[in-house]
Amino acid sequence: MKTVVILPTYNERENIETLLRSIASVWRGIKHHKLSVLVVDDNSPDGTADVVRQYQQNHPNVFLITGKKEGLGSALLRGISYALDILHTEIIVQMDADLSHDPNSLPGFMQAMDEGADFAVGSRYIPGGSIPENWGLHRKIYSVIGNAFVRFGLGYTTVHDWTGGYRAYKREFAERFRKEMTKFQGYLFQIAYLHKSIRSGARIVEVPIHFSDRRFGHSKIAPSQYIQDILRYVTSERVKEILTGSFGKFLLVGSFGFIIN
Repeated sequence: MKTVVILPTYNERENIETLLRSIASVWRGIKHHKLSVLVVDDNSPDGTADVVRQYQQNHPNVFLITGKKEGLGSALLRGISYALDILHTEIIVQMDADLSHDPNSLPGFMQAMDEGADFAVGSRYIPGGSIPENWGLHRKIYSVIGNAFVRFGLGYTTVHDWTGGYRAYKREFAERFRKEMTKFQGYLFQIAYLHKSIRSGARIVEVPIHFSDRRFGHSKIAPSQYIQDILRYVTSERVKEILTGSFGKFLLVGSFGFIIN
C-alpha cells in the first residue's frame, strides 16, 4: 500500500536529516507498504528546506513542499492535500519532526492498519507508552489533565491520548474531513480530526509510544492559547450534542408548546 509520512517542519535543521535516515532504516523491516516521506516546511529561516533538498538528491521517495508559516493545522492540511492529490497515498502517517516521536514505533502503526484499523493513534497513556520522566510538574499537568479533560469531556473514554501528533489513518478519512478542518489551527487540529473520525465510525486502535523531549530547537506550543482552544472546542461540541440529542429535542418541543399555549 502507498504510505506517506508527513513531517511538518519549522526550524528543524538540526533534526530533520537524522529523522529521515531513521525512518528509512526502520521502514526496511515493514512489508507491503511503499514509503514516501513528505516534508512540509513553513519557510524555516534556519535552512531546514535546504537540508531536505540535499537529502533528496539520493532519496527520490522524499518530497518537499514549502509555504508561509500559518500554524500546524495549515501545514498538515497542505501535506494531506499533496499526499492525496499528487502522491495518491492510501495511508497517511503524521509525525513530529523534532525527534520526539520514535520511528521505531512505525511497525506498530502499520501492523494496526494491516489488521483493520481506520485510525491508529500513538498513545503515551496506555501500557507500553510513556512521557519523559524529566518533565517538570507543570508540563505533566498540561499533558495529563488536558488529555483527561478532552477524553471525558467529549465522552470517548476508550481513547486515552487525544493531543499527540503521532498517528496513521486511511485515505478516506483524510478526504472526508480536509475541507472542514481548515477552521482548526495549532494543536487543536489533532483533537478535532480524531473526534470527527470517531463520530464518523472510524475503527480506532491505540499504539503505545514513548515520547521523548526534543534535543535541539525549541517547542512551538503556546500553553495558554492551547488550553483556551481545548476548553472552547470541548465545551462547544458538548453543547451541540446536548442540543441535537434527546434532551435537546425534548427542550425544543417543550419550548414550542409553551409558546403555542
